Amino acid sequence: MEQSLFTYCPLVTIIIPVYNGEAFLGKAIDSALAQTYPNKEILVISDGSTDQSDEIAKSYGEKIRFIRKDNGGVSSVLNRAIAEMRGEWLSWLSHDDTYDPEKLSAQVGVLNTIVRERGAEEIDRVVVCCANDRIDANDKTVRRKVKYGKNVGSPMQMLISQIGRYTIGGCCVLASRKAYSAEGGFNEANRTCSDAEMWYRLMLDGYEFVFHRQVLVHSRQHGGMVSVQKRELCKTEGTKLHEQIFDLALERGLTEFERYRFLCALSARGYGPVARKKVGECRLSFSHRVTFRVKYAASRIKNAMKDFVRKVYRLIKY
Repeated sequence: MEQSLFTYCPLVTIIIPVYNGEAFLGKAIDSALAQTYPNKEILVISDGSTDQSDEIAKSYGEKIRFIRKDNGGVSSVLNRAIAEMRGEWLSWLSHDDTYDPEKLSAQVGVLNTIVRERGAEEIDRVVVCCANDRIDANDKTVRRKVKYGKNVGSPMQMLISQIGRYTIGGCCVLASRKAYSAEGGFNEANRTCSDAEMWYRLMLDGYEFVFHRQVLVHSRQHGGMVSVQKRELCKTEGTKLHEQIFDLALERGLTEFERYRFLCALSARGYGPVARKKVGECRLSFSHRVTFRVKYAASRIKNAMKDFVRKVYRLIKY
């Protein structure tokens, strides 16, 4: 695709963090190189890999930039990428995932539409997301329903919507380097859900999230995923994160109805203990108490059923 087709054509850095990813790294790099968007760079950062990942990356020569660092987790790699990237925008690609060839072109196309309609003055405060499907270790599509994000109202409304029905895959996001830098980078103390924390923080700070309803990322499911290997840590850090985000939202100012919706969203996501704790703190101010109790009880039953199905699926799959 020619650069002249874009009115706004910023340099985009595709960052590929890798830790012992020799089985899939080549496919990830190939999909990054196959992007039709013309103005891009590919930055592969090894997080202290001990397998053949570094050699695979180096075999691409000058087609990519390669950096090796001591092991510190994916958030430390992303923060290193923010410091090292030459691009104005960052697109994250996990070493075991792949991009559709039109991924960047489609998302920069969304930015171009916004620039034509509003101008480019605050374009760096826009975050563009796409949808993702799931593939297995053999690149075959896993037949599960794709979650499409919805474009809803204000950043606070978007936050509440995402708390209730999370649809943002880390590799589906295109965001500006300025946005990440303004937030101080990713939280390296959070080992499993620092990506969700970043998106929530951006929403709290008024960044506009725009969803492009097209599957442009293929997320690979396999037994080595963090969500499989560190399941309990994911649950613990997720609960802590949602408690913190709710407290931050209260500090920024929530209407009575927003608090009600936020707690319903927490409950719907399965964070029952968090929701119960916060309901106890805020219950007296609710004018929707009966409605909330009914919806809360229904959501607990629904979440219990979902947890049972997930456990059965994991036993069968892994």
